Amino acid sequence: MPRRIEYDPEAFRKAVMRAFWEKGYAATSVRDLEKATGLNRRQLFRESDDKRDLFLTAMKDFMAVSKRMYLLPLSQVGGLETIRQVLQELVDLSSGAPQWFGCLICNTCREPIALADSEVSGLIDSHMLSIEEAYAAALAKASDLGEVTLDSGRLRSAARRFLGIHVSLLVLVRAGTPRSVLEDIAREGLVGLG
Repeated sequence: MPRRIEYDPEAFRKAVMRAFWEKGYAATSVRDLEKATGLNRRQLFRESDDKRDLFLTAMKDFMAVSKRMYLLPLSQVGGLETIRQVLQELVDLSSGAPQWFGCLICNTCREPIALADSEVSGLIDSHMLSIEEAYAAALAKASDLGEVTLDSGRLRSAARRFLGIHVSLLVLVRAGTPRSVLEDIAREGLVGLG
């Protein structure tokens, strides 16, 4: 009977996510995944069908991390100060470790798999909608607090503007855009609201 290799499933998933996050779906080879996880091909696909299956799991894991870090504060606390804090946290990514690879979901938007695979594009759409909804919830709270006056149409429009700002900051951080530019974008996003 072959000996079963023991490994930490959480560490495995983080390693797979990081490999795809760093290089993208197309550029990440099975060899890269073996190197990242320390497992061989047979072990790598013991619980997954193929590279695509691992990638879908990585996308879902990344979405969960993003939700916990940025979206829950927006939807659960809300208000203009929370929006300001989340945008500042995105700007602060520019002065973090050089290993920042942007947003896995945003990075995937530019890959062929985003157009060719309906499940991948569905996850992208779902994530973008989650960002929009989180900002809508934060703006609704700001309205309840009297910080802004927005009817439902303007609230939805403002939430979509913040979706654009949120995604832009993540892409620009990966591109190495100077912090001063990122700060201007974040600050200008709040102009005219409060």
